[in-house]
Amino acid sequence: MIEKLQFSDSDFFMGEDSMHGLLEYSLHAGFAMILMCEHGSAEIKINLKEHQVSRNSQVIILPDTIISMEKATEDFSVKYIAFSKSIADEICFKMEPVFFGYLRENPVFHPEKREYLRPLKGLFYNMETLNNDSGNIFRTNIAKDLLKAFLYSMYDKIKRFLIARQDPMESKRQIELFKNFVTLVIRNCGKEREASYYADKLGISPKYLSDICKNIGKNPAKRIIDAFTVQEIKIQLQSTTKTIGEIAHELSFPDQSYLGRFFKRMTGISPNDYRKSCNEASANLSEGNL
Repeated sequence: MIEKLQFSDSDFFMGEDSMHGLLEYSLHAGFAMILMCEHGSAEIKINLKEHQVSRNSQVIILPDTIISMEKATEDFSVKYIAFSKSIADEICFKMEPVFFGYLRENPVFHPEKREYLRPLKGLFYNMETLNNDSGNIFRTNIAKDLLKAFLYSMYDKIKRFLIARQDPMESKRQIELFKNFVTLVIRNCGKEREASYYADKLGISPKYLSDICKNIGKNPAKRIIDAFTVQEIKIQLQSTTKTIGEIAHELSFPDQSYLGRFFKRMTGISPNDYRKSCNEASANLSEGNL
């Protein structure tokens, strides 16, 4: 299952998954993924934004991304290529930040024309062939080259046909700053939850950060920070045995009661009730009842 993958610096994995485990759990992905929907359809949240995924949809997940699934058809399945953050950094370091800003905002692509679908299917065919050749001593290097070629092809299309249509300077700057803001929030919302902290880190005024978040993220900065904080609490509740007090301390809340009030205000359910529902869902999943 995707949510169980463990990476070393040079690892990549391929497989097929229904992703139904993400119906009850959020995944904080420290790695990168390219997904291709094989069957069915689903509503997936990527960094809190809802996206529709259906047959042949292409999904690109960058490191430091939070993923969950709202609903999915019973036959929903994807093929995936997952690779470590170090591989992602290595193959993408020459690409402009605006490209990754665009991908963070638009992670799901629906290729309607054959010429857009062909590179995606070609990537999976070539990577599957390589994956089956486990004795190939150049396996990791070839995988990097295949992934790099695919991403550069996407980079070219986005740069020529999409980014070129935007206001050249200010749009690029705002997309890059918003991408950096989201990355900072995912990494630091367990300790810092004031918009002024992130504005200072980005070297901009709180008002400009607020304008960027409303323009690009369609929400105020504080709401985005709080939403990611809720996801971090959920991940702790569903994947650890820490007490609510321990989680409150780790995430820099004044005390357990404060965290509980914050979580219930944001979700409508208490932390204990949320953990109980996750445990029940996990038990049902392991028994094959879902």
